[in-house]
Amino acid sequence: MTAVVSNLKRFFLKPEEREFASFRQKHFLNALPRKDVLDLLHFVELKNFSTFLPDLANKKILLLSHAPSRGLLDKLIEAHPDLIVNYQVDPHLSRKHPQVFTVMGQACPLSLKKECADVLYSPFLLLNPKNIRASLKEYARVIKQGGRLQFSVMHPTLDFILNRKSLDNQDTGLYAPTLQSYLEILRENHFYLEDLTENTADQTTRPFFLGPDDMNYYDEYEGLPLLLTMKAVKFVK
Repeated sequence: MTAVVSNLKRFFLKPEEREFASFRQKHFLNALPRKDVLDLLHFVELKNFSTFLPDLANKKILLLSHAPSRGLLDKLIEAHPDLIVNYQVDPHLSRKHPQVFTVMGQACPLSLKKECADVLYSPFLLLNPKNIRASLKEYARVIKQGGRLQFSVMHPTLDFILNRKSLDNQDTGLYAPTLQSYLEILRENHFYLEDLTENTADQTTRPFFLGPDDMNYYDEYEGLPLLLTMKAVKFVK
């Protein structure tokens, strides 16, 4: 009889609510301020940038530029291309160099003429995943036939860990498409993937994993994919 009553209680009564630690509270990386996450990604992008540079001799380079991308501009200057067009979307960024021609404009659409660049670089913070189709369409417009596009995006794995996706609304926060989505959008705009690299957490990123309790959480995240860097060639049949 006691067992029957117990079963009836479980059936009719509202179950007791239990509190669980949220994903955001439990994981060090997920609890980092947005600025610290972006600083980590900027560091990783700058560190890996030169490994993708093709021969830039006699090439016109277009860098979509904002304040944190100063380091990318310095590395391009060191490569001595024919001309660098520093397309600034940040009005407070100022850089003068005889090899650099500066243009002010918005990120999309670009205030540039058709097929004006041999190589276009787009830092991860400037490629808004919500408008990626419009952005890549613009990139295809300004890159010459046979020209190269190199861009970085937050790795979908990191995006998931940061808990910024919403199952109800996938346009929330820093939602990034899947890798398959990126490949499809590239192909739609006549870009063919040449190189794809996952930039991961390695020993050089260890300082970014130091917590407020002076514990370093790097070992927990070693090898974690942080950025996807893609290089593609434009070819219109």
